[in-house]
Amino acid sequence: MPNFHDILLFDHALDEYFNTCTTDEEKLKFYPLLLWWRITRIIPMRPVEFYSLRRDCTFKDNEDRYWMVLPRKKKKSTLPGKLEITDTVQINQEVFEFIEDYKQLTSAYDSESYYLISYKAYRKYVKIKTKEKAREKMGAFQFINIIDRFYDEIVTPKYGDLERIKPGQYVKLEGYPFDNMPAEVVSINHKRKEVKVKLLMDSIIQDVTVSFENVFYSIYKNFDEENREKSIDDLNNRFGENAIQHLIIKKRLT
Repeated sequence: MPNFHDILLFDHALDEYFNTCTTDEEKLKFYPLLLWWRITRIIPMRPVEFYSLRRDCTFKDNEDRYWMVLPRKKKKSTLPGKLEITDTVQINQEVFEFIEDYKQLTSAYDSESYYLISYKAYRKYVKIKTKEKAREKMGAFQFINIIDRFYDEIVTPKYGDLERIKPGQYVKLEGYPFDNMPAEVVSINHKRKEVKVKLLMDSIIQDVTVSFENVFYSIYKNFDEENREKSIDDLNNRFGENAIQHLIIKKRLT
């Protein structure tokens, strides 16, 4: 797993980017990544649930509390028809306002869309090397493309090559049919956005190929606000107000 300091630098890079954006176009380029990062700090969420959030997924009640309606997907069933279970959970004002801001910025593209995350905005502001058919909503390939571009264009030039994942690391897979299966990374295919892993179960020891999203979410999902604040306090106690700069310099020297 990547060390927590690298994840902390990723968090800092994302905050710094959005704090210094000067145009709506700059924000829209990586806004889905910011939404995912902020939402999953407070709500455990599967990848398919993030992509499937409805455009009207948030609301404010009469007591000024903020809520989000989540689409909870069940595993495939042999029974006819699809079953969707919704969860309504309380969120903070910050997440609510981020979502409202994103909806306003994408209203010219997807004001009547069923889904929150705008595929049309993605196509406009994220460069795509290969031809891609129009979609109703954004999926794993598109989101991983945003993540890769954020690293390549923003993180690596300023902070160095932060550790994401590499062969030999152990992860817990996410997403059907691999939910919670422990695995060892064997190889990574960046072009196809796939990871070959060795499943480490008592009854299953074999190599399988999975999507980046099956691995990526397991790396970052445990980054929560409490751990973040504890880590920042610890760094500030050790290095003062220049703690983040210390991590950047340390990373460049290693």
